[in-house]
Amino acid sequence: MAETAYEDYDEEGVPSEQDELDRLGLLIAGDRSIAIEGRANIGIDEEWDEDEEYYEGIDDANRQEMKARTGKPLGQQEPSDEDGDRGSTVFMNITRPYVDSSSARVGDMLLPTDDRNWALEPTPLPEYIDIAEGKLSKEIEDAIKEAYGPNDPRGAFEKMKEVMVEVESSLARAKDAAKRATQKIWDWHIESKYHYHNRRVIEDAAKVGTGILKGPIPEEAEKLGWFEGKLVRRKSIKPVSRRVNYRNFYPDPACGESIHDGDFTFERDDITRRGLRKLIGAPGYIEDQIRKCIAEGPMEATKEFKVEGTHPGLRAASDPRKNMFEIWYMYGSIRKEDLNNIELLSGKQEFTHTDDEHVDVLVTMVNNRVLKAALTHLEDDSFPYDLMVWQRRVGVPWGIGVARQVRPAQRVIVGAIRHMMDNAGIAGGPMLFMNNYLIQPAEGVAEIKPWKVYVAGPGYEPGMDVREAVQFIEAPMMQPELEAIVNLGLKFAEDITGLPLIMQGQTNQRTPQTVGGMQMQNNNSSTVLRRIVRNYDDMVTEPHLGRYYSYLLIYGEDPSEKGDFSVHAIGSSSLVERDIQAQGMMDLFDRSLNPLFGIDPKKLMEEMYKAAKLDIRRVQYDDEEWEQIVGQMSQPEPDPKEAIAQLKAQTEQQILAAEQAWQTGENDKDRALKMGLDEMSKEFDIYLEEMSQEGQSMRSAEKLKASLAETMQKLRVQMSVTREHENTEILKSEAEPPGRAENGKGFTQ
Repeated sequence: MAETAYEDYDEEGVPSEQDELDRLGLLIAGDRSIAIEGRANIGIDEEWDEDEEYYEGIDDANRQEMKARTGKPLGQQEPSDEDGDRGSTVFMNITRPYVDSSSARVGDMLLPTDDRNWALEPTPLPEYIDIAEGKLSKEIEDAIKEAYGPNDPRGAFEKMKEVMVEVESSLARAKDAAKRATQKIWDWHIESKYHYHNRRVIEDAAKVGTGILKGPIPEEAEKLGWFEGKLVRRKSIKPVSRRVNYRNFYPDPACGESIHDGDFTFERDDITRRGLRKLIGAPGYIEDQIRKCIAEGPMEATKEFKVEGTHPGLRAASDPRKNMFEIWYMYGSIRKEDLNNIELLSGKQEFTHTDDEHVDVLVTMVNNRVLKAALTHLEDDSFPYDLMVWQRRVGVPWGIGVARQVRPAQRVIVGAIRHMMDNAGIAGGPMLFMNNYLIQPAEGVAEIKPWKVYVAGPGYEPGMDVREAVQFIEAPMMQPELEAIVNLGLKFAEDITGLPLIMQGQTNQRTPQTVGGMQMQNNNSSTVLRRIVRNYDDMVTEPHLGRYYSYLLIYGEDPSEKGDFSVHAIGSSSLVERDIQAQGMMDLFDRSLNPLFGIDPKKLMEEMYKAAKLDIRRVQYDDEEWEQIVGQMSQPEPDPKEAIAQLKAQTEQQILAAEQAWQTGENDKDRALKMGLDEMSKEFDIYLEEMSQEGQSMRSAEKLKASLAETMQKLRVQMSVTREHENTEILKSEAEPPGRAENGKGFTQ
C-alpha cells in the first residue's frame, strides 16, 4: 500500500485520531484508484458493454430506437441524416438463446433441486483405516508385544483388540461429525438462497465471461416465530453467499489470473442518504465520519489520484440530483499500528496475536472517509470472492463468455438479414421509367398512384402511343442467396461455441435423424458443458465450501459438528453424468432384485428419480406407514411343514363332511324309495282285491301279483347295486321321457 505523508499533529506532536483516519482513507483511496485504472487499461468494460448490447439485440443501427422504444418497426426503412436513405435495422438475435440455453444447462447440471453439488468427508490417517479393518502395522504389533512381553500373549491380544475398537469408534465419530457439518452448512445455504445466487453467477459467466460469488459473509437474519402464545422476533448472525455484479468488483491489477494472488480487492455498491444515516450507531461504524460524508454529498471514485486537493481520486457525481453514495468495501492488509492508533474497534483491542506487522482487515469507505475497519472473519488470508470464468484469458482474471464467442456469427446473420430486408424492400415494388419529352405529370410530381393525370410533353405528336413513354423496371429478389448466408452464420455459431441447436430444442438439416445419432450428438455436445462444470468446481465450489468449513470451525457452537474434513465437489463427477447413467439404471434395477449383486433397490430407485429430475419424497411412504410395512415384513414366515399339515387336516375335514352329507342324502333317497314301493304295493293289493271282487280269475291275479313282487325285488337289488357299483344294470328300462336318461339306462343315469 502506498505511503502518504501528513503534517497535522496535536500539541504533543502526535497525529490526532482524525488525522489518522484521513491518512488511512488516502492510503486506501490510492489503492482503489490503482484498481480502477488497472481494470480500465484492460478494456474489459467496453467488451462488457458490447456483450450486454448484443444480448439485448442492440447495435449502432438500432440503438436510438431501442432506447426510445417508439421507433419504426424493425426491418422498415427510414430516412437518414447522412445519405437520405437508411437500411433495415432488424436484429435477428441468436446471442440471447445461446447464452440462456448454455447457462440453464450448466445450472441444471450443477444445482439440482434435490441434491448438493458438494460433500464433506472425514480425512483420517490411512493407518487408521487399516487398523479399523483389522490390519495392524508391524510397528504397532511389535510395540504391543514388547510392552506385554512374551509371557502375556493374552494381554497383547486384548490390547490389539482394544486399539482396533478405539480406532473404529474414532472413525465412526468422524463420519458422524462430517454428516452433522454437512447438514449445518446445507441449512445455511438454504436460508441464504445459495442456489439462486449461484445461478446468477453462472448467467453472468455465460453472458460476459465472468461471474462472482461472495461468501461466506456474516449477516444478521431475523425470524418470526410463535412461542408460548406470543409473536417472537429472533435475530442471529449466520454466514451467507451473495452474487456480486462484475462491474462492481475491482481486484489488484497485479493478481494475474487469480484474485487471491493480489494484495487487495475492492467492491463497490450504492447507498442512499437514508442508508448512511441508518449506519449511525451500528457496531464498529464511526458516527463523525458518516455525518461528514452526508454533509459533503455523493462523489464518484476515479482512476486519477493526486494527493493535492480535498478529495484526491474523486469527482462530483455526474448527476447533481443523484442521491446515491458510492460505498466501497476493501479486503486487504493494513499495518497493526494504523489500527491501534485510532479508535476503530470496540475497546481499542491490540493486535498482538500475530508477529506480522500487517493484519487482514475489511475497511468500509464512502468518498475517501473510512467508516469502519474490522478484522476479516477469514483466517486463511484469502478474499471472500470466487470468480467463475467461462473461457480463460491469459494473464487476467476476467473470462470470455458465450456472447463474445458467438459474436462473429451474430454479425454475419445480422448483416445477411438486413441485406435481405433491404432487397425485399427494393424488389417489393416496381421502379418507374418515364420519358418527360413525351408526357409530363399534370401536378409536376412523377409518382405511381391511381387516378394520376399526365399531359402531353413537347415531343408528343398526335397518334403516338404514350404507353411507350412509361416503363416499369423490376429489381431481382435475392432471398435464396442471402438465406444461404444466414444458414452459414448459424453453422458458424454452432462450430464456434460447440453448442448445437439441438440443445436449444431446435433441429436443422445437420441434426441426426436416428435415435442413436441424436444421442451421440447430445453426448458430444455435453463435453463442452462438462468442461465448464469442472471449471466451476475448481474455481468456485471447492474454495467457497472450504471457507464455509473454516467458518464452521471458528464460529460453530456445536463441537460435534467439527472435525478434520475435506471438501469434494461432485458436480462434474456425479451430477453431469446423470443423464448418461439414466440409460443403464433400468437394466440395473432388474439385477438389484437378486441379492447376489449386492445392489440396494431403494437407493437405486432414488438415483433413477434424481436422473429424471423428480422429487422422490413426494411419493414415499410416511414414517408411520413405513414402520407398519417394515413390521409386517419383519414377522417370521410360517414353517412349510406346519402349513402343509394344516392344509391336509382342513382337506380331510372337508372330505369327511362331504361324505357325511352324501350318506345322509343317500339314506333319505332309500327311505323315500322304500316308502314309494310300499305305497305302490298297497295300491296293487287294493287293485287286485277289486279285480277279484269283479269276478276276475284268481289265477290271473296271483300271476300278476307274483310278477309284481319279482319286479319289486329287482328294484331293491338294483338300488343296492347302484350305490356300490356304478354303471351296472340289472333291470333294463325300455324307454324314458325326453330330457331324462337314455333308453335302456333309466336305472343307472
